[in-house]
Amino acid sequence: MRTNRSILLWAAAFIAVLAFAAWSQDMPRGGRGKHRMYDPATVETVKGTVASVMTSDREFRRMMMKGLHVNLKTDREQLVVFLGPEEYLRGKITLKAGDEIEVTGSRMPAEGKAGIIAREVKKGDLTVPLRKEDGTPLWPMGSGMKRRER
Repeated sequence: MRTNRSILLWAAAFIAVLAFAAWSQDMPRGGRGKHRMYDPATVETVKGTVASVMTSDREFRRMMMKGLHVNLKTDREQLVVFLGPEEYLRGKITLKAGDEIEVTGSRMPAEGKAGIIAREVKKGDLTVPLRKEDGTPLWPMGSGMKRRER
């Protein structure tokens, strides 16, 4: 009788751990993921000059992709613009310091600095959509992009 109860308790604990692990897989760092920080109420369009281009795996660690960001100097301020995975943008647009671009996206703080999560970026006549109106990314979620390239 005592053995059955021990087995039952261990099984319940194991199931609870598995359930928590499965639930946490859907909850990226920061609570709800970068696109959940996108707020359609704070959408604005800014124009400026690219001061620098950066890649970082920090924003897209769960997807094993490098994120592409730019420091954008406008006539009023300097912003960090979060574009999306480098792999998604490859072949769609090339950005370098000195480029004049226009970004539409949701304003948010970025490590104590002004930032924008870009919904689209324009360079000259080229417009590259990055997210839907609600902020949902247009690139495949998960590590599927890596798998397709192999």
